[in-house]
Amino acid sequence: MDKRTDSQLQEWLDKQVRAKQRTESLNESDEDFLLYKRLFTELSNEPAHSLSHSFAPNVIRQIQQRSLARREARLFLFYGLGLSLTLILTGSILFAAQNEALTALQQAFSRLGIPILFGLLLVALIQGADYYLLNRVRKRSLGHSMP
Repeated sequence: MDKRTDSQLQEWLDKQVRAKQRTESLNESDEDFLLYKRLFTELSNEPAHSLSHSFAPNVIRQIQQRSLARREARLFLFYGLGLSLTLILTGSILFAAQNEALTALQQAFSRLGIPILFGLLLVALIQGADYYLLNRVRKRSLGHSMP
């Protein structure tokens, strides 16, 4: 293949397509040249089917939703692990303690433990319901805005 730049090849192919001329100045048996020529002819033709104007935003939104879902799943996992570890460590410290102040705290926890656990479960339930309702409203509003 002749040592020509891409711009020279592009100009040559432009002239060939516009004027429908065949010039034999380049070696057409070269695979690189044939690939470049095929690429140019394919790119110069309009596609038969065009994409809608909302295609790119829809794809970007789906990618963002999947990324958000993975992030939220990871956060819920960390939230659950953190809460579990906190309860386990608190319980083990209270039951292993021989100090009078910690013994008094253990007695207070034995009296208030059930209401505290109930309150934590209630807060977790409220957060879960809030998350579910927000997602349902968000999906419904996105469903109506799409053509």
